[in-house]
Amino acid sequence: MKPLRPMLLLAAALWMAAGLFSCASLEAGPAEKTLAVGTVHVKGEKTLTEKSVRAALSLRPATWRFWRARDVFSQKTLESDLDNLRRLLESEGFYHGKVRAETHRREGARSVDIVFHIDEGPPVLVTDITITGLDAFPQDLRKRLKDAVILKTGVRFRSSLYRASRDALARALRDQGHALAKVQGSVSVSKTANTASVRFVPDPGDTCVFGPVTMKGFPKTNRKVLSALLTFQQGEPFSQRKLDESQRKIFSLGAFSTVRLETGEPSRERGAPSVPVTLDGTYKKLREVKLGLGYGSEDKFRVQAKWRHQHFASLAQRAEFTAKASSLVQSLSGEVQFPYLFSARQEASDTLGVMRLKGASYTIRSLFNHLSLTRRLGQSWELSAGQDFEIIRPEEVPRDTVETNSDYRFSALFAGVSLDTRQPIEDPLEGSYLALRCQHSDAAYGSEIEYLKVNAEARAQFPVFRRLTLAGKLLFSGIEPTGEDRFVPVFKRLFSGGGASVRGYGYQELGPRDSDGAPAGGLTLYEAGLELRFPVRGKFSGVVFTDTGHLNPEAFAFDMEEVRTTAGLGVRYGTPVGPVRVDWGFQLNPQQSEDHDWAFHLSVGQAF
Repeated sequence: MKPLRPMLLLAAALWMAAGLFSCASLEAGPAEKTLAVGTVHVKGEKTLTEKSVRAALSLRPATWRFWRARDVFSQKTLESDLDNLRRLLESEGFYHGKVRAETHRREGARSVDIVFHIDEGPPVLVTDITITGLDAFPQDLRKRLKDAVILKTGVRFRSSLYRASRDALARALRDQGHALAKVQGSVSVSKTANTASVRFVPDPGDTCVFGPVTMKGFPKTNRKVLSALLTFQQGEPFSQRKLDESQRKIFSLGAFSTVRLETGEPSRERGAPSVPVTLDGTYKKLREVKLGLGYGSEDKFRVQAKWRHQHFASLAQRAEFTAKASSLVQSLSGEVQFPYLFSARQEASDTLGVMRLKGASYTIRSLFNHLSLTRRLGQSWELSAGQDFEIIRPEEVPRDTVETNSDYRFSALFAGVSLDTRQPIEDPLEGSYLALRCQHSDAAYGSEIEYLKVNAEARAQFPVFRRLTLAGKLLFSGIEPTGEDRFVPVFKRLFSGGGASVRGYGYQELGPRDSDGAPAGGLTLYEAGLELRFPVRGKFSGVVFTDTGHLNPEAFAFDMEEVRTTAGLGVRYGTPVGPVRVDWGFQLNPQQSEDHDWAFHLSVGQAF
């Protein structure tokens, strides 16, 4: 029995400790439950957007993502959010604004629902804006300074516009050589009259010039490449715009995660103060692998794998290998890009690959090589030229067109010019795109298919009212056969119809048909489109559109009776790679061969 004595003593000690713990718990009373944030609603805002109001709040509502921890509710955080809303109202010009919050806790629930009530009150309007010392500046600089002020009289005072105007004034001075320019400002608000008087005091400092450039970073990159991308030279008048443009151009090489052009203290040894510039930064991960999955109404499920080396040689050359697969195309290609070719304004690329392409009425395999040289003319204009070479083997083609299982050589020279001012490029809100391209294939280049092809395209976006955007496109493409047989095989003809063409028709379904009823393609194509884009809510937006198209079997011909028009509406959802697009198009004057007079389109990116 003696061995059991220590165990009995241990059990008795544990029993006494548990009893003491339970007594202490009873004396302390039940523990207070932690409350979570439930729903958060905002009411009463008229001028302010709900998005801007919610951005000022720390308390976040519960979401459908059940795996994420919910915010803990506290009275202290609620009071802090009320202060944030009061500051937001003042910054937006509502100095008489009032805010309050209501909290509701449903019986048995462990969360609190919150409703923020906002009363904006009357706005404070800007009555006058003064820039002191303007008479000391040249006339052209005076005009630049006046135009730089974003805040205008007669509008609601907003702190963000006031700060932006102050920064824009300083920038305008730095663009004109005043590298050390500073701008002070003050605002006098009358809550009685609901008016604001704004005053800016610019201090330009000395007129400076660019000094020497020191390159600290980017040891793998040839210095002449970086120097060629600088838009200024030592001894030129200092300009903040040129400094920013140089930074943008160097960053556009694609191999850098950060690019810094920092200015130092001006040297005053002789002449105008000289501002030294230091170029520094860091490389991004030079090798990357990307995998993409997607779905479209035309190509169905698609997958893409890409391996890229951002900077494999000292002239910032890039290499890329891409594999694609969908119901329309399967391809494997490799590309080498030269962003600097004898000049910072010239770049070149060469792409070699194999592809299987399925059109509406044909299927081909091809080995292709695309060589292109581009010359930039200014910020928006580009000239391009190069050669296209293909060995094409038709697999499935309409009867009596070309011989299957027989290779066709295609070799063509091309040249083009383009102007692109669209911003941003993924989902343009404004700007235009103009392009003209000519392609000539001939036996002299080793081609068995001979023709002259001309392609002209225009696209534009115009903000028309508030957040409404009107977008339009015009497209002309024509092929003139030049060979002895005056024949262009089906896989080199023009086709129309689809989500990026004339919506309301299926992929390549608009235009002439062959004896079997399959799309036969044509030699002349006209397309036009017009759509009104408008916001709906959050990342969702909508469009209403009309498209027109005509595909003629003859070269450079037009038949008004064969022009087809569609109309429809669509929905967009914004993503980092462009909007996800859903369109429903309806044919207003269908072709007789059509089985239905509408089409559904799903893709990524705007139609034009």
